Order: sequence, then structure tokens, then C-alpha cells
Amino acid sequence: MRNIMVDLETLGTKPDAVILSIGAVFFDADNLGKEFHRVLTIEDQQQVGRVIDPQTVEWWGSQSEAARAIFTAPNVATAQGLDEFTAFCGDENISVWGNGADFDCVLLGSLYESFKRKRPWSYSKNRCHRTHKNTLKLPPGATGPARLGTHHNALDDAKYQALQLQHLFKHGKPTLE
Repeated sequence: MRNIMVDLETLGTKPDAVILSIGAVFFDADNLGKEFHRVLTIEDQQQVGRVIDPQTVEWWGSQSEAARAIFTAPNVATAQGLDEFTAFCGDENISVWGNGADFDCVLLGSLYESFKRKRPWSYSKNRCHRTHKNTLKLPPGATGPARLGTHHNALDDAKYQALQLQHLFKHGKPTLE
């Protein structure tokens, strides 16, 4: 498997936002593979200039108790989490998918830069799940995969997005709006 779906939980929407957690799963056309999930330390990110957006903090207050558990979950130093994600990615020529051309991959790449680490994928291997979700439409009456897990848990969201993409590639019809 050479595709990884990434989902981030953050404290902002700009490239320099604090990242609360990284969730990722390898996938191919038919299967999900190895999983990765780390909750990161907030304070070490602030020390290198990453930002917390008050509106995003307010938004988190309106999320489910299960989603807000991220704030009390055990965490790792951000540098350690990035090194572990790099090891998870391996030496393969991987494509990294995020839910938005300007979000997950961009913010995660920026976090690597903030901690002076080389990101484990090429800029030319960024992929956008949202683009496919909005241009591969299911036939009328068809449904996608069931949503499992906790909304706004990075690993659960990454797995669901990978399942959605698999389903869209098998059953969707290209449509440009």
C-alpha cells in the first residue's frame, strides 16, 4: 500500500495552527492497512510560534464529549510524534491524502517545518480527498460506507475518509460542477 489518508485535529485553520492530533491509515483500492494515531503536546508547538485560534477553541466546546477527550488524552512531544509518523510512512514513495487541498497536508507539512524536520512525502504526492468527494458522485439512491467511530477523532476520521474514497472510486461517476 502506497496511499495514506491523514486527518488532523487542530486549534485553528491556518497553516501555523497548533495540531492536537494526527490520525492516518494506509489504504489501497480495497483494503485499509496500518494505522497511526498520536495526540501531540500543545505547549511545545506554541514555543515554536504555532497559533491557537479562539474561535476554534470555542468550536471544540460544542463537540461531543468523546471528541473533547483529546484534551485529556495522553500526548507525546510534537517532535517525537513527527518522528514516529515519519517511521510509520516508511521509505516508500507514498501519496498522502487529506480532506482539502489546503488543509491536512499543508498544516502537517508546516508542522514538520516548524520542528525542522523533513516531511516524509514529496509535495508532488499531496492528494485531496475533498476534490474527489465533490466530483465523483454516487448514482441516485446509492449510499456510501457507514460512518463509524467518533467524529473529530483523527484516526476515526482518516479511516472513514479512506473508506469513502474507496467507495467513490468503485461506484462514483465524475461530475464537474
